[in-house]
Amino acid sequence: MAYEAEVDLDVLKAFEEFNKTTPTILKIYPSGDLYMEDFWKAGGGVPRILENLQTILDTDVLTCTGKSMIENINSYRYTFPPNDEIIRKPDNPFSPTGGYSCYAREFSPRYGHQQASSNP
Repeated sequence: MAYEAEVDLDVLKAFEEFNKTTPTILKIYPSGDLYMEDFWKAGGGVPRILENLQTILDTDVLTCTGKSMIENINSYRYTFPPNDEIIRKPDNPFSPTGGYSCYAREFSPRYGHQQASSNP
């Protein structure tokens, strides 16, 4: 998208940097034994991920709802209670780093590939 929008951004380098500083707090198939339904029932899916990672996110950004991310996080009403063994907190991650690797420069200078992690 950055390339098509003519934004001067090294996307692969950005992903590599985020990968180094973002903990793995969820492991769903193929990296783990759980599926998307488990992720949702583990306490709320993506909204719970955002809540758990809010200390490393820019939560002041405006979202497509017209509200800031922090307003959305604070107003979300969960259907299921949290399960910290499925969606973990950043201080107790499955791994202190992210679960994706970018391969590109050898294959193509403008495009990349993300590979899901098999971190134990």
